[in-house]
Amino acid sequence: MVRHMSLLDLPRPLYFVFGGGGSLGAAHVGMLNAVKETGLRPDAVIGTSVGAVNGVVVAEDPDGAADRLLDIWDHIGRSDIFPGNAAEWLFQLGKSRTHFYSERGVHHTLNSHLNSRQMSDLTLPFATVATDFELAIPRIITEGSIDAAIEASAAIPAMFPMAEIDGSILCDGGVVANVPVIQAMELGARSMVVFDCVGPMSWGQSNIIEVMAGLGGVVQQRQRLRNMPVVAEQMPVLYLPPPVTLASPISFSHTTELIRNAYHRAVRYFNELDEDAVTNPGFYGEIPRLQKDEHPEL
Repeated sequence: MVRHMSLLDLPRPLYFVFGGGGSLGAAHVGMLNAVKETGLRPDAVIGTSVGAVNGVVVAEDPDGAADRLLDIWDHIGRSDIFPGNAAEWLFQLGKSRTHFYSERGVHHTLNSHLNSRQMSDLTLPFATVATDFELAIPRIITEGSIDAAIEASAAIPAMFPMAEIDGSILCDGGVVANVPVIQAMELGARSMVVFDCVGPMSWGQSNIIEVMAGLGGVVQQRQRLRNMPVVAEQMPVLYLPPPVTLASPISFSHTTELIRNAYHRAVRYFNELDEDAVTNPGFYGEIPRLQKDEHPEL
């Protein structure tokens, strides 16, 4: 159990910032349960890719989101998000020439678990981040259709079709802002809790998914090292420790372990937090770095 009254004095508005990571987003559920025990409630939410999927549930139901997300993740399997078999994937690629999977799995998940359809219907202000493919810049989406916004933010290149909003071609926000702390700052955050679900990973090269995941991990690590210090100069950044796992971001067989691992790590984080310093600008946490002798805790 976490008890930290000082956290309630964090400067407002307080943003919950959810990072991308495919099926590793299950870790957000464990983190949310630990945060709930502190009494913290966000003023606004922003997320990228799977972080947008989880984040929009928080924005719709900030008090009940942890339980709702636990139920959602308990019932999601790989075929729900990455539907079809190998023959269908190759057929889809041959037909589209750009992607393996249909976006219908993401659509179905959202429509099955959300009551809101427009971002204006949500309880809290919500934003998601996509990548403008032609301009190579982050695109912050704060209004319009929830379905369209999250489809764009989660459109992993070569896996899902790119989306079009207001004439712009958009793809997965993780390409430029996997953990959108800079964008939260631009929207007016004065403090933030960061839910980063991608911890230290060591990928092989036995298939294209491992190669893509490894490349994504390199890009995301560079983003963390560049962006976190910039934001921490301006405000308190509470960076929850990501789970330590070698699970693939398209495998849904480790959901329970991810949730449990992330919860225990977050509880330990809060119990070790310096109460006297936490309301001051600074980075409170540790950006994970892969060590060759490091083993997963799952």
